Amino acid sequence: MTTGVFNNMTQFTEVSKSTAAQTQTEPSVSVKESLPAVKVETPSKSDSFETSTKKEEKKTKRGPIKALKNTIANIKKYFASVKAYTKGFFKGIFKGGIAASVAYTGISIYNKIKKKPANSKLGLIVGGVIMAGSLIANIWNASLDLSEKKSEIDHRWTGHTK
Repeated sequence: MTTGVFNNMTQFTEVSKSTAAQTQTEPSVSVKESLPAVKVETPSKSDSFETSTKKEEKKTKRGPIKALKNTIANIKKYFASVKAYTKGFFKGIFKGGIAASVAYTGISIYNKIKKKPANSKLGLIVGGVIMAGSLIANIWNASLDLSEKKSEIDHRWTGHTK
């Protein structure tokens, strides 16, 4: 099932060989002949590179005021972390508890209307998933708020560079 696309390939290669032969017969001009006013020299050294073997430079010692500011900033960041995650945890438990109880009650009412058995576990499962989702979402938001708070503390107490 050949379409014949490559049938004239030999003609193409013969043409390209003849044009290559024509270009080789033209006289070549060296760089020195084409630019006589420019002094062209061969480089005395070959290109090379050196690898650095010394270790990273040690950090410069900070003064007592800068050390005190860093200590205060670290303490503030620690307490900000505790506050943010505690707030996120309890907020997630509270909101998740409300949403889970609404879901559980709704499923229980639905089961009573449809006259299904009251010991159905669907309400517990849905309520638990909602509770876990709310808790995870609130802790996630707390971590985002904490990142912002930490950057504000760094900006105020340690400046832009450490």
